[in-house]
Amino acid sequence: MGERRYKKNFKFFLNSNYYMNIVNLVDAINFDVNQVGNKAYHLSTLQKLLSIKIPNGFVMTPEYIFALNELSLNKRKKTLHPLFSIINMPVIMRSSANFEDSSHSFAGIMNSNICDSIEEIAIIVPEFINLLNKPELIGYMKYFGYERNKLRIACLVQEYINSDYSGVGFTKHPITKNNNTIYIEFSKSHRVKRVVSGNIIPYSITINKSNNSIEGEYKPLKIETINKLTKILKDIELVFGYPQDVEWLIIEDEIWITQTRRITA
Repeated sequence: MGERRYKKNFKFFLNSNYYMNIVNLVDAINFDVNQVGNKAYHLSTLQKLLSIKIPNGFVMTPEYIFALNELSLNKRKKTLHPLFSIINMPVIMRSSANFEDSSHSFAGIMNSNICDSIEEIAIIVPEFINLLNKPELIGYMKYFGYERNKLRIACLVQEYINSDYSGVGFTKHPITKNNNTIYIEFSKSHRVKRVVSGNIIPYSITINKSNNSIEGEYKPLKIETINKLTKILKDIELVFGYPQDVEWLIIEDEIWITQTRRITA
């Protein structure tokens, strides 16, 4: 769905009875992270400050998720149907917590699901509540000194995009820890999660921040695309003030950002 049409549909949706505790992703920057979580807040920040492309989406706040969880499966489906009628299927549903993607990433602990139907979505919603009692999450928070009763988990919903290429970019080299080097891994696979998880062997390149010189195999990407991605990664680091771990997609030479978080290791 085009961005302009999506915004028009979402504006109509906000005037309906289903408005309560739903936040358009592009507006998440205007909300407290306890309502929208850091993942959504960071993406909204990039869209607002840098005009970076991000997939259409919205945030179901913790309050909305808890309310849905009180409904039967059939009532949950009926309640969700008007909301998901404004967005193209499939969608990717990811946790966006107030502590996540901050000074600690919580990587691999939170939820991420690709859904093709309202029924799938309705079934998955309670999983975001169940996260609160997940042993791995409880142990992680205890280890790093987080107060469990202050954890708030929202659900970020975005259109799932089949891309030409996908990858990750680190604005500080993850191995050498060199702050003057950008490290990029990418694959023709449209599922960035496969690159992140190490299920395939990706292309890898390093870029010198000072002179933009490239080392490694960057084909089949165009040099112009690499240069554009390099600038975006530098700009993202500048906005947040810390080295960033950025997930991205390329569709017909256009770069889309799906996540950015502070490098914590």
